[in-house]
Amino acid sequence: MSDQYGEIKVEWSGRQGGEDDSAKLDTEVNQSPEDLFLSSLSACHMVLYQNLCKSNGINILNYQDKAKGIVIKTDDGIRKFKEITICPIVQIDNKSQLVLAKELHAKANVMNFITNSCEFMTNIEPEIQSN
Repeated sequence: MSDQYGEIKVEWSGRQGGEDDSAKLDTEVNQSPEDLFLSSLSACHMVLYQNLCKSNGINILNYQDKAKGIVIKTDDGIRKFKEITICPIVQIDNKSQLVLAKELHAKANVMNFITNSCEFMTNIEPEIQSN
C-alpha cells in the first residue's frame, strides 16, 4: 500500500542587503518527522546546487522547491518513503546559462549526502527561468 505524502516548501531569495543568507522553511504547518526529512533533503540539494552554480559563474536570483514523497507501509506495518521528488524553480540572471543551470541539478543530486544515504529513489524535476 502506498500513499502520496504532502509536500514541504524550501525557499531562498538571495542576500537582501546584509540580511540572513539562510534558507527559509515553510512553517505554516506543524512539522512532522516526514516534513523535516523532506526539507533536509531539499535544503542539502539547494546548498550543493548553489555552490555548483557559484563555481560555474551562474548567479541565482531566486530558488524555491516543493519536495514531495510517496510513503509505503511494509508487510510489518512500518511506514517509509518509497521515493521523493524535489521540484526546484530557479531564477538566474543570464539566459545563456539555462542549459548548464539545469544540468547542475543532476550533479548536485549525485553529491547529496542525504540522497546517497537513502534506499529509495530521489527524482529531480527542475525548472530554470531567467530574466
